[in-house]
Amino acid sequence: MQPFRINYTENEIDDLHRRLDATRWPTIPFDTGWASGTNDRVLRDLVRYWRREFKWFEVQERLNRLNHLRGPVQGEGLHCVFYRGSGGAQRPPLLLLHGWPGSFVEFLDAAEMLASGLDHGPGFDLVAPFLIG
Repeated sequence: MQPFRINYTENEIDDLHRRLDATRWPTIPFDTGWASGTNDRVLRDLVRYWRREFKWFEVQERLNRLNHLRGPVQGEGLHCVFYRGSGGAQRPPLLLLHGWPGSFVEFLDAAEMLASGLDHGPGFDLVAPFLIG
């Protein structure tokens, strides 16, 4: 496993903005709700947020403070975040697995607490893989 950093460039974010701006939205004469898939209004709000408000580079910087590792595991590329627990050599290991759709980001707060230890005990060594698909 090798250290890994998230490194989106300004050109990549500009390209994403261009593609979001070019989205051709269907005309839907009624509120779809969630019965036929993603709610149209929610999706449009999410795209607007990504385009106008989301701070891509601030989030990238915050995520890059974590210990990212990437490498082959049984022939597949794996990206994970590793947290070294506090305390001595008796740090128990813990694997944090997310569901779909999800990512290691779901564990950011809990992982910090688990790694620092509970009730004055040793912290856990944590591995939080990013399971795509």
